[in-house]
Amino acid sequence: RSQFFLDVLHIGAVGADKHHQQRLPAAEIVAAMPGVIRPLAARPTGQRPLAWRRAGQWRVWDPAGTPGASPALSPDLQDAVVVAALAREEARP
Repeated sequence: RSQFFLDVLHIGAVGADKHHQQRLPAAEIVAAMPGVIRPLAARPTGQRPLAWRRAGQWRVWDPAGTPGASPALSPDLQDAVVVAALAREEARP
């Protein structure tokens, strides 16, 4: 799990430092993403929801990947970066 977050942070560092052009394949980063992403019918309520809006649809990240009522979505690199940001926010007190 921690390697996933380091890889996502590396993406930002590569973009900022043109001297280090070592890039990780997006598929590897997405495959390392913990949990699952599910679609939501409406904006979530509650305290600190792990959700965001993308292309007119709400998505929620379930870090544990527990079976849910709705099927999991296939994440891409953009989802993986959002998940990394949400996990970082969740880790804050």
